[in-house]
Amino acid sequence: MIKTMEKVHNFEMRQDETSLDGESFPKICIIGAGFSGLCAAAQIQRKLKTINFTVYEMNKDVGGAWYSNTYPGCACDIQSHLYSFSFAQKPDWSKEFASQPEILEYMKTVARKFDIYKYTKFNHQVNQLKWEESERKWKVSVTDLTNDITTEIYYDIVINGSGELRQPQIPEEFKSFEGPLVHSAQWDADLKLEGKTVAVVGSGATAIQLIPSIVGKVGKLLCYQRQPAWVIPSFQSRFTNFTKWSFATFPGLQSTYRKTLFLLNEVMFPVFMYSTTLSKIGNVIATGLGNYHVNNLIKNHPDIRPQLVPSYRFGCKRVGISNKYYRALDKPNVKVISNQIQEIGGNFIRTLDGEDEIDILILATGFRVHDYFAPMEIIGKDGENILEKWKNDGPTGYLGITSNSMPNLFTLLGPGSDVNHNSGIFQIECQVNWMIKVIREMQSRNANYFAVKKNVEIDYMNAMKNAMMKTVYGNFKCGSWFADDAKGIITALYPKSSISYWNNTRKICVNDFDFN
Repeated sequence: MIKTMEKVHNFEMRQDETSLDGESFPKICIIGAGFSGLCAAAQIQRKLKTINFTVYEMNKDVGGAWYSNTYPGCACDIQSHLYSFSFAQKPDWSKEFASQPEILEYMKTVARKFDIYKYTKFNHQVNQLKWEESERKWKVSVTDLTNDITTEIYYDIVINGSGELRQPQIPEEFKSFEGPLVHSAQWDADLKLEGKTVAVVGSGATAIQLIPSIVGKVGKLLCYQRQPAWVIPSFQSRFTNFTKWSFATFPGLQSTYRKTLFLLNEVMFPVFMYSTTLSKIGNVIATGLGNYHVNNLIKNHPDIRPQLVPSYRFGCKRVGISNKYYRALDKPNVKVISNQIQEIGGNFIRTLDGEDEIDILILATGFRVHDYFAPMEIIGKDGENILEKWKNDGPTGYLGITSNSMPNLFTLLGPGSDVNHNSGIFQIECQVNWMIKVIREMQSRNANYFAVKKNVEIDYMNAMKNAMMKTVYGNFKCGSWFADDAKGIITALYPKSSISYWNNTRKICVNDFDFN
């Protein structure tokens, strides 16, 4: 049921809603308690001196994708010290590439440190955002999932941190399977794999982590891949107690290490360019490393090596990092199947290779990235349904953060702002810092309205489209989650370096925006 709309926040009012100098702050709605939402909530407190915000999270705790994804082997492929906030560094990471439990615990620690739990409504799902021009506010419809009560509340500013990797992609044809079926993002901890014939569909980052983690448990493992991924060696290592002590005792040492990791990742960006001399040299080295990795680890079944070498340019899809994946595929109880799936029955999958009976079906088929913020609905200026527009025409915006049709709304890690070569957390921090500057500008002008000018947004989108054509993403179709292949566009990635994005978000050009 829907309660009467309230212009006053229906939760407990807070006392400290002004800064030290008495300046009023806008009431802010933050959607999601993953890395984006945590960053926004922490930095608002650190830099705006306000606690006039509410975080809505549909799960029972913070973490976002790292709360939901609990499949065996789930880990990050960006170095731990870099895949964390610059303002909340952790000196005692256990290893170079952290696993899901450790990342989730880090996020909980951040939430406790900045008292974010106090301002978060868990088990709350935002259904709709509607821009009310007469009020110059967003009307937010939110449902308490514990009692199914929906409330509508006005907010001055909305920060959308709902994320990209949120809605599991479950192709309709797999639903005809009658045995246990699980998507990697909806892992069943009680699933019994021992001695079973298990099929894993997918060959991306999730499958690369999942397959080695279950190959020793199952009786037979069938690996169905549409296209193989480039996989390079992992330089995984555990940090010694001395290293942890050094980082904790000398914070500057850890900061230097973090910056070094960032720069090492950043110098990889030219590999993802298309036609420069440096990118061609980098591609030769990278593909050579990938091929060596295949040939070095696939010993017992050399006949499957051709199935594991991609036909597309290195970097077009997310590059896998693993020392275990090829070893797992080389096990005697594993079968790699590259032919297209023709039929899924009650207990079988059929391809041109034949028909295999299976006991359990695991989908590592990714996420519905191109549904953007669905199932949430956003009604922007002039009653425009933003999701329908984006799905028909492709997303538009400025810096992947804001859009002319959505005043006073900031999207974190939105379309066109993620990166493939470096840390997404760095991108989020850049966006939040830019957002803070905009809010400060609104306050200094005593403005209750902010929007990027339409012509500025169009010019930005054209510049990004031209830049994308200089990358490997814009020149190859490889089935990556970055791309909306139906429209022939890359919707997820920023087509330049992270340093470039940092430079573009260091300041705001006030003439590019409407404030009133």
